[in-house]
Amino acid sequence: MKPQNILPKSAADQVIVSNFYHSDDVLVILDPAGIILAINQSASTFFETKGFYPKVGQRITDAFVSGHRKLVKKKIESTKQFQKVEFELFFPESKESWAGILTFQEDEALGDRIQFVLVNTTKTKSLENVFRKLTYMAAFTKNLITLSDTNLNLTFANKAFLELTEYSLDEIIGKDVAVILKGKKTNKKVLKFIDAQLEKGKPYRIEILDYKKSGESFWQDLEVVPLKDDDGVVIGYMSIGRDITEQKEKDEKIVNLLNDLKSLSVKSKKQKQKTKVKLTKREKEVLSLIKLGFNNTKIGYNLGISIRTAEKHRQNIFNKYQVNNTVELLLLDN
Repeated sequence: MKPQNILPKSAADQVIVSNFYHSDDVLVILDPAGIILAINQSASTFFETKGFYPKVGQRITDAFVSGHRKLVKKKIESTKQFQKVEFELFFPESKESWAGILTFQEDEALGDRIQFVLVNTTKTKSLENVFRKLTYMAAFTKNLITLSDTNLNLTFANKAFLELTEYSLDEIIGKDVAVILKGKKTNKKVLKFIDAQLEKGKPYRIEILDYKKSGESFWQDLEVVPLKDDDGVVIGYMSIGRDITEQKEKDEKIVNLLNDLKSLSVKSKKQKQKTKVKLTKREKEVLSLIKLGFNNTKIGYNLGISIRTAEKHRQNIFNKYQVNNTVELLLLDN
């Protein structure tokens, strides 16, 4: 039985609904607690080969052996926080490797839900196969998803991206979206950082001010991941953005209030500390990202260190500059 009220019902989304039930991919829709709301035929067949006969209302974790069960449960619990979570499962009895993709979707009308996709990664995947699965996943999320070729020319943009930026797909297909979206207040240092990461073929996560077609600005928390073939060669890029405009506006009000309270002692401290402060190479790297507004999570992600290590470096920098927080540190450069 196909459950009601958990999949899109508009005429525009009927193709997606049909594809869900008839897709060859293993697809399951869950509630935030991991309860099955909908499951397609491919998923039913897959789990039946593992000795589990899934039904709507059951916990998806019951479909896995104890080792896998703990991993899947942990990943489901973290999906709401991170929006998209990926993990790998190996089934020794069949010698198969599967990649799991969990995507969180907020929906006031239908209720929060999680899309669970399992992709067989045992055999070499063609570029076409990878892009097909990624584009299918993008149709179910409110995150801003784009795919680009190695020249950064857009090959795909999901509905959420097009609605927010006010562009049609025909207007931006084949073009560098980063160039289209940047404007007069887009941080040039952030753009240089992006260029450096792309040149190294490394993923990155940033916060950036972009512009809609109308000229209205918006902030997005943007993660860009190089897509590589089995030989490690970059074959394209996927970007996942989240609109954080409202939060950034709140943060800006707080910073403006603190700027108004800036004291003469901070100004004088700046002059004394310019010649005294000595930072390690890693602390200089961390400081450069702090100045770009990166939090510890993004610093750790981009430098390949843990969040705890990023926080330790941040505190060391605070101590050397004799400040109490990031705002006071940034004020020293004003």
